[in-house]
Amino acid sequence: AFGPYLCLAAVLFIVGWIPIWERTEGVFSIGWLVPALVAACLGLMTGLLMMWRIVEDLIHGPEK
Repeated sequence: AFGPYLCLAAVLFIVGWIPIWERTEGVFSIGWLVPALVAACLGLMTGLLMMWRIVEDLIHGPEK
């Protein structure tokens, strides 16, 4: 069902690669910040999931 839209997006991406790269080039020039942000987001997600589990146990009782 999504095939035509994915194909169209791929064609637009290929045709418009240079303007896309020029707009995002600055993101990749910051080097260490991208992996640091990924690590921070993974850490925050871990904390959120742990808190979710604690709240769920408080509401529904511990899992048996």
